[in-house]
Order: sequence, then C-alpha cells, then structure tokens
Amino acid sequence: MSPAAVDAIQFALLTDYGLEFLRLWNHGEFDLCRREWPEAPAKVYAVADPSEPTYSFAQVVKIMYDDVVHFYPLVEDLDFSKPETFRLQLDNLISDVAQKMGLQGGDEDHENVYNAICSFRPEIADYLAATTDQADAD
Repeated sequence: MSPAAVDAIQFALLTDYGLEFLRLWNHGEFDLCRREWPEAPAKVYAVADPSEPTYSFAQVVKIMYDDVVHFYPLVEDLDFSKPETFRLQLDNLISDVAQKMGLQGGDEDHENVYNAICSFRPEIADYLAATTDQADAD
C-alpha cells in the first residue's frame, strides 16, 4: 500500500463522510476530493509509486462489482453495431476504468480490467474474436 493510501485512510478516519472521501479518492476523483475536503493534507494526493504491484484480476473484479453502480453503465454503453469502432471504444473504456481505479495503466492492469469487463459482458470476447476472424478473412 502506498504512503498516500495510508494517509488517505488516516484522514478518512478523522473526517466527516470519510468513506465517501475514500471511495472518491480510490477512483481518482482527486479534484472532487480537494473541493469537498479542502482540509485533507496534500500528501494524500501524492503520486503512487510505479514500483508498487498492480491489482490482480480478482481485485479489479471486486472493485468493479463493489462499485457496480458506476462501472456497469460504462460497460453497457459499448456499441456492438460498428465493428470498426468497437475496439477503440473498448480501449477507451479500459483506460477510463483503469484511471478511475487509480491503476498505473500497464499491460497487466489493462488485461485485468479487460477480463473484469468481460465478466460483466461475456459476449465481448466472443464479439472481438468473431470480428477479428472476419477481418482476417477479408
């Protein structure tokens, strides 16, 4: 756990609506945290150490399911009707989810987020395989 995470938890324990602060902080909503909790110490916003381990697939799924109200609509908005833009939409969604989760954005993080998204909508992997096979046949 990063020092910023420890500081954020310590601050949350001492402030009103601490759980809401932590939820927003965990999703990278730092501007909103700064607005709503101006008394929070600057060290809670310190950049995470890139040498820290990434979230495992299980952790990503747990976070997404714990905050299903936020993440499910993002997954539901994927447009399957345009194969030529679907991959870009999916890549943007993966980046958005990774950012909201405060992930470093490396390949392993993106793979875990992709797999977690597919756990919400399993047809995504089938659709990608089918459109890739179709593109290879053309």
